[in-house]
Amino acid sequence: EMFEGLGAELPVATQVLVNISNNSIIIFPILAVISLALAIFYRKYKNEVWMLSRVDALKLRLPVFGSLSTKIAVSRFSRNLSMMLKAGVSLPNALRKVAGTADNWVISTAIEKSVVEMENGGNFSNSIGKLTMFPSMVTQMIVVGEKSGSLADMLDTIADFYDEEVKEA
Repeated sequence: EMFEGLGAELPVATQVLVNISNNSIIIFPILAVISLALAIFYRKYKNEVWMLSRVDALKLRLPVFGSLSTKIAVSRFSRNLSMMLKAGVSLPNALRKVAGTADNWVISTAIEKSVVEMENGGNFSNSIGKLTMFPSMVTQMIVVGEKSGSLADMLDTIADFYDEEVKEA
C-alpha cells in the first residue's frame, strides 16, 4: 500500500515473495507431492549405475559441498592407500581395493581406469594426474613420493592435509 501511494512498484524480489505468499495454498502441496515423488524415485534407483554416475557427478559440482566432497574423497583415498602400501600390498591391488573407499562412483571409476592404465605400462603419478577431480597439489605430492620412494608417507601427509581442510570447511 505504501508503494502504491507513492506511485512506485515493489522490487522484483519482494513482488516474488508476495506472489508466493498469496499462492502458497496451491504451491506448497504441489511442492510436497513433487518432493515425495522424487524421494521415492531416488530411493528406488539410487544403486543403479546411471543414477550413481549422475548423482555423484553432481555432488562434485555443487558450489560449497562439491569442494568438501572432493576433499573427503581425497583424504579417504590417500589414507587407505597409504595403509595398504605400508601393509605390503602391491600398488595396483591396493588401488583396486581403495577405489571404493572414495564413496563416490565417479572417483572410484576414475581410479579403476588409472589401474588399467598402470597395468598397460603407465606409472601411478601420470595416471592419477589425468584425473581431473584430484587437485594438482595431490598429483605433485604423489610424484615427489614416487620419486623419493616414500609414497606411503607422502599419502599420509596428503590425508592429514585434507583432513584439516575438511575440519576447517
